[in-house]
Amino acid sequence: MGRKKTTGYVAQNLRRKGQRRIKRLQDLISNDNTPERVRNWAERQAKEITSAMQGTRQYTKSGKRDKSKTESYIKGQISRLEAAVSATPLYNAMGDSFAITQSELNRASVGLPSMYTKIEVSLFYRATQKIWQKKGVGEHARNEAIMDYFNSIRSKNELSNLSLSEIVDYVLDANEIMGAIQKLEPQEKLSEEQEKLYNEAQQADNDDSDKGSPSSVIGQVAVTAIRDALEDLFTLPDPTDFDPQDFMDI
Repeated sequence: MGRKKTTGYVAQNLRRKGQRRIKRLQDLISNDNTPERVRNWAERQAKEITSAMQGTRQYTKSGKRDKSKTESYIKGQISRLEAAVSATPLYNAMGDSFAITQSELNRASVGLPSMYTKIEVSLFYRATQKIWQKKGVGEHARNEAIMDYFNSIRSKNELSNLSLSEIVDYVLDANEIMGAIQKLEPQEKLSEEQEKLYNEAQQADNDDSDKGSPSSVIGQVAVTAIRDALEDLFTLPDPTDFDPQDFMDI
């Protein structure tokens, strides 16, 4: 029993767990259906876990003890590895990335390191608020409610289902367009696409009776524009496969 309390024993078991996480991450990275944002996150996580695992090793490949690694240093690396492993949720790499996306949204919402920022998460839920803020839909189920809403209509239009990651990315892409519009100098002209999006957003904003209290970092006009843009998810075969730069003429 005493051996189970040693630093080496704890590190060895944690490395085994880390190796299993890396295998799952590699499966995700090699999956052609994995969204780019998730793939980038998976690559960063795999790199962090690998680095932390190496930091917990007390011996070199030749079998000699690495005297540069003190007990305190190794314990710090063990804590680092524990954090990296816990930040990598279990998921089915052959399915969609729902578990990962949901975990990353939750982490960002409480200020933990994530593939998203806290502002991006606030924007996503603000833009989709009318979908999930309903009786019978708890906060823990709002992501499912958002997916069910869009995919039920897409199914009626004979379109494929979207993953949670794709819906989030579409919201963030639409926000990039609005951000570019808002940064224009007064003398610069909007492209036709930008002008249409901006004018429709302003009109909808004037007619919107459910404005609430817009966040200081999320303008209501931008939120309304994103809500309008989300309607494209009902009709476009692959609405997330576009470059926001294609819509800008700045």
